[in-house]
Amino acid sequence: MSNNYTVKPVYKAIQVLLCLAEADQPLRLSEICRRVGLPKTTVFRYLYTLQVCGLVAHDPERDLYQPGLRLWELGQATREQIDTRAAAVSHMEALRDRFNETVNLGILAGHEVVYLEIVESRHSLRMLAALGGRDPLYSTALGKALLAFLPEEHWAAHLPPTLIPRTLRTLTTMEALKRDLIETRARGFSVDRGENEEGACCIGAPIFDQRGRVVAAVSLSAPDSRIGPALEQEMADAIKQTATEISLRLGYHPNHANSR
Repeated sequence: MSNNYTVKPVYKAIQVLLCLAEADQPLRLSEICRRVGLPKTTVFRYLYTLQVCGLVAHDPERDLYQPGLRLWELGQATREQIDTRAAAVSHMEALRDRFNETVNLGILAGHEVVYLEIVESRHSLRMLAALGGRDPLYSTALGKALLAFLPEEHWAAHLPPTLIPRTLRTLTTMEALKRDLIETRARGFSVDRGENEEGACCIGAPIFDQRGRVVAAVSLSAPDSRIGPALEQEMADAIKQTATEISLRLGYHPNHANSR
């Protein structure tokens, strides 16, 4: 632990958490202290804090500690992201090869979309999204595809109080955005025509899991100079088909569409 940027108490607390996660049974405080080589008072404070966060569970009758439910939930969420990416990559590559434009995979994170995977166009002129980067939901095709297929009563929870313009074309009123989301849901794909990045056009579609929940979105992005009306429709049909193929790999069944 030689990095000057390492926060030592956080590092030590994580060692305590890893100790519990790697153990094959619940542990007493004394055993945790022995394994991590830290004083009992220090370890107790870390355990108490981790317990408040739901990452550690304590059985007061037996005075034993074990990983908490929240840690399991985080593991499940991470696994779902890995599964989604694995299911999507080959389809994204096929879509990129067909149009030679960038294909993006995004997931919902609060008010933003996070780029989980990007398959780059081979053109020298490409869009600016970066793997692991974030953009607002309301200004991107990925974000609008995610929002539109959530229950309408959940939309407000994923939008900031003010829709700050990213470009002159960004939708900045709730009325305009709501109309756009309703249209997106009706036609099965979203469109961002320069709303997030000047001169860019992006078309997105939702990805569903085995329970029929929207868990991700996939999009094609390109400079708008390379996309005319006919090609835009062809891309929209292709992105919808790609999203369906990825959804099917995640266990989605078309009958779920009737329950959304």
